[in-house]
Amino acid sequence: MKRVFLALITILVIGCNSKSTSTSVETTPRDTTAIEWLTGTHHEFGIYSERVDKDFDFVFKNVGNFPLTIDEVKAMCGCTRVDYAKEPTQPGDTGVIHVSYNGNGFLPGRYHKHILMRSNAVDSVITLSIAGTYTEPE
Repeated sequence: MKRVFLALITILVIGCNSKSTSTSVETTPRDTTAIEWLTGTHHEFGIYSERVDKDFDFVFKNVGNFPLTIDEVKAMCGCTRVDYAKEPTQPGDTGVIHVSYNGNGFLPGRYHKHILMRSNAVDSVITLSIAGTYTEPE
């Protein structure tokens, strides 16, 4: 019985030590690259009745110590297009993710669209969103 108990204690100690070692090894430049969103991560277009594209620029600043690389920006709907600079944003510099919503062909009502952004920042996946309400013209 003592051998089983000692074996369990040994396994727990080794398991705990290996976890703490892997966490401390993961200190990389990725941990010191961060984004500050100057415009926030959500934009509200409000209520409107004209059928035109709605555009918004999400502006961010690299507040880290290493270049910020955007790996991917992907709209979750075909009605939303995104555009952004493919080159890295240097520490202290700002960047823009341009979002354009085209609701032509959709019924009047409320919409809420999401855009996923993957980068080398500490928060490597960010969800941006736009929303608004289209009403029929009077």
